[in-house]
Amino acid sequence: LPALMSQLDLRPARLAAGKKSHTEFSPDGTRDRLDALCEDRDGNLVALEFKVEGGERRGVEQLLRYVHQLASSRGTDERLAHYRGDSLEVYGVLVTGVADQATREA
Repeated sequence: LPALMSQLDLRPARLAAGKKSHTEFSPDGTRDRLDALCEDRDGNLVALEFKVEGGERRGVEQLLRYVHQLASSRGTDERLAHYRGDSLEVYGVLVTGVADQATREA
């Protein structure tokens, strides 16, 4: 994970003190768990989701759900208090070891 974060110019998300790690982060009110929550050099949130297989449509849909949950909850989730500015964005990156056509099309 550190090498990938470095390559993408990301750092761990700055969560409120005493809160869970940036890895295996669960948005409030969900049982979902994204693989890593980071921020880019501009302070935007970046959700990383890892798939051993290609991920296909299901992996893309999962990542989009996480991005939506983060964007919706950053105003109320105390762990994300640092990311409450209107100018900040939430992005998602699907990381897979398989470059298959189905994942590209999703």
